[in-house]
Amino acid sequence: MQVKKVPSLNAKLSDIALGTSAAPTLLPPIYFKNGDEEFNLVDGALVASNPALLAVNEVIQQLNEKNSDFIPMKANEPTKILLLSLGCGITPDPIKIDAFLAQFFPAKLWIPLVVKDLASAVGDTNEYHLQTVFSTLQSPNNYYLRIE
Repeated sequence: MQVKKVPSLNAKLSDIALGTSAAPTLLPPIYFKNGDEEFNLVDGALVASNPALLAVNEVIQQLNEKNSDFIPMKANEPTKILLLSLGCGITPDPIKIDAFLAQFFPAKLWIPLVVKDLASAVGDTNEYHLQTVFSTLQSPNNYYLRIE
């Protein structure tokens, strides 16, 4: 796990939550210190609007590396991965823009439109990948639920 290698990553959950919600067009950037390490977080939504996929990747990697923290207590017991992913609600339908008029839009007008749609598209892609991963995992004890 990364925290064992880089202890400064063991931040407070409140700081992490604020950092993942920081969005230049919606919510302010977040600054916090953890030990001697400074964190300036601007936008988690562009990198991982739904960090659940990253979490599952980390767990599967640790299982493959036979990390003792991720091995079942009983030797013959199958590994169980339970994931509850909480969203911020469903994004309303995207704004439809006339192609002829769009060619005259300045860049500063495009940025908020693209960021919003990009974050939504990344979230939809993560949802697709998570459903695929959970449907192909060997153990029937794995469960994934996304609530918007």
